[in-house]
Amino acid sequence: FGLHLMPRRNAELDEELGTERQEVLQDDFQWVHDYIDKYIHKLRVVIAFGHSGDGKDIAFHKVNRKLRHYGVSLFLFQGDEHLFKIRSNFGYPDDHDWNNCWRITVDQGGIAPPLKVTVRGNEGESDHRFIAENEDQTVFDDIVKIDRRGGTYVIKNS
Repeated sequence: FGLHLMPRRNAELDEELGTERQEVLQDDFQWVHDYIDKYIHKLRVVIAFGHSGDGKDIAFHKVNRKLRHYGVSLFLFQGDEHLFKIRSNFGYPDDHDWNNCWRITVDQGGIAPPLKVTVRGNEGESDHRFIAENEDQTVFDDIVKIDRRGGTYVIKNS
């Protein structure tokens, strides 16, 4: 299940774009909640890809509360800081309301290959466990595997 990640609220941008932006945000919020409600009993993990902003936006509070109740993990992949880093608890170590969430920031484009994210299916794969085969790979609960595919590029002097 992948989330349609909505833009973060921004007072200046809201004023500039007005009600059109608010309508888009409201539509995004509704879409997220409708699909989580529709599939909550089948979900094992939710993957969100975004750019910036922290996860404690009002939309993520509501989504996370529902997912946590059903034991579903949430992964947010974003380019906010442009450096690869994995944070448990959505990057808020003292806030246990987020213990089912992971925030992964990726390297800036052009300095590393795209991150490869693999989500394990749920049928016929019980014999094929995910294994981190090298230091560039991380496995989460045998459901999600991320691979940096070599990490940042090495610049060779000519």
